[in-house]
Parts: sequence; C-alpha cells; structure tokens
Amino acid sequence: MKFNTSSLSDLFLQLGLSNLSEEEKANYLEEWSAIVEGRIMARVISGLSEEEQTSLESLSDNEVTSFVQEHVLNLEGIVLDEVMKFREEMIGDSQYIKGQLDK
Repeated sequence: MKFNTSSLSDLFLQLGLSNLSEEEKANYLEEWSAIVEGRIMARVISGLSEEEQTSLESLSDNEVTSFVQEHVLNLEGIVLDEVMKFREEMIGDSQYIKGQLDK
C-alpha cells in the first residue's frame, strides 16, 4: 500500500543527510517508506475482523489498496499518525546518536 512520501523527504535535512546523492536519498526514501507502509498495514490489519483479514490475504496489491480504502474509515489518520511517529523516532534517534558521539 503506497502513500505520499513527500512527508518524509525533508528528513534528509533534519537528519543532516542533505549532502547525499539523489540515488542515496532515493534508496533511503524507499527503505523508510517500506517501514512506514508496514506499520500502516499492521494497524489496518489489527482493526479488521477475522473475516476481513481472511479476505485481505487473497488479494493482489492493487486489490489490497482498494479493500483498505473501502473498509478502513480512518485510513488517512492512520497514515498521518504512522508517518509522524516514524519522523519523531528518526529525529530522536539521530539526536541521541549525535549526543553519544559528542561525549
């Protein structure tokens, strides 16, 4: 299930990674997106009934997106929440690491 990754793009600046090549940034963005998408799907699945979960297992990727959009009323909220959590974790982790390196 894809989401708009532009909300993760400014992390490069906040994490001090703005000097990376475009290829490196694309690789990181792909990895970060996969993590966030996994978290979104975990929350979506936990909110579905057993019957809906069983139905979901047999669908293709395109069908999954349609199914989720149809059956999950607060999908946009889940997406925003998981993106914000990921951003906060990344920024927090980078600040912790920086603090450890400055000791």
